[in-house]
Amino acid sequence: MQEYWGSDFGAKYNPDRQEAFSILDIKSNLDDVIKEIKDETGKTPVLVSTDARKYENTIGYQELRDKIHNEDNPYLMLLGTGWGLTEEMMKSVDYILEPIYGPGKYNHLSVRSAASIILDRLLGETWWE
Repeated sequence: MQEYWGSDFGAKYNPDRQEAFSILDIKSNLDDVIKEIKDETGKTPVLVSTDARKYENTIGYQELRDKIHNEDNPYLMLLGTGWGLTEEMMKSVDYILEPIYGPGKYNHLSVRSAASIILDRLLGETWWE
């Protein structure tokens, strides 16, 4: 996919997508990502995953937003698709972000939709103030 959008045809067809893919850095495994963040920041990132269920280490959006904006730690958000992340992965993270609730009982979203909502809640404009 990255090669296609970086090719001459892909770049001409959609220059915005070429720009987006130009900053993409694919790693083979999570340990490589954590190492790169630690090398860049001098700190191991706080790992946060998502799920449609609550766990003992579930954290709310406002609490995580406050931590991100007020503490000097890098954060790494892990998003799963389909059936989510493995049980082993879920047990290894520092926090699991609370589910995204809508007006009904159904709370499963595509990863693209969930990522948009999560990024807005954690890093977006404080429109409610």
